[in-house]
Amino acid sequence: MTPAPRELVSQADYARRRGVTKQAVSAAVQSGRIRLVRGKVDPAQADRDWTANTDASKAVHTSAARRGPGPTAGTYSAHRNRREDFAARLEQMRYEERKGLLVSREAYDRALLDRQTRAVKALLAVPARLGPVLAGIADPLECTNRIRRELELVAREIAGVADGSEPGPNGVA
Repeated sequence: MTPAPRELVSQADYARRRGVTKQAVSAAVQSGRIRLVRGKVDPAQADRDWTANTDASKAVHTSAARRGPGPTAGTYSAHRNRREDFAARLEQMRYEERKGLLVSREAYDRALLDRQTRAVKALLAVPARLGPVLAGIADPLECTNRIRRELELVAREIAGVADGSEPGPNGVA
């Protein structure tokens, strides 16, 4: 007596039987959670493989997605979850702002503009400070070294490390 032939179906047919999307079946095939037989799905074997090889905590519930847009698509619990997620993110931002880890865009922009203004003024003051000193030096190497030292001082001042107490954009040194 020969065994009954296996029933083989397409991935789309198996997805309908299983109540999932064709993409979910395709992903299961690609990841090796279920196997194809001559390019088709053996539903009995695939059901066993699906159960054995699928992590239930990662399963996506597709019943709402299959229903499509409509009055029941945005469930109360989904709305509540989004609202709670938003409230949690907002509270996290308030906490970080109180701790000094987060600043308003306006405060950051003010501090940045102030720092840029001081940098431009410091750079523009270099020729006035160095001109009289360099006028009396004949050695080009000495002139170069003096200019380099002066620019390094200005760079440290711009970076806020001249005395180690320069506040950053959020007011923290």
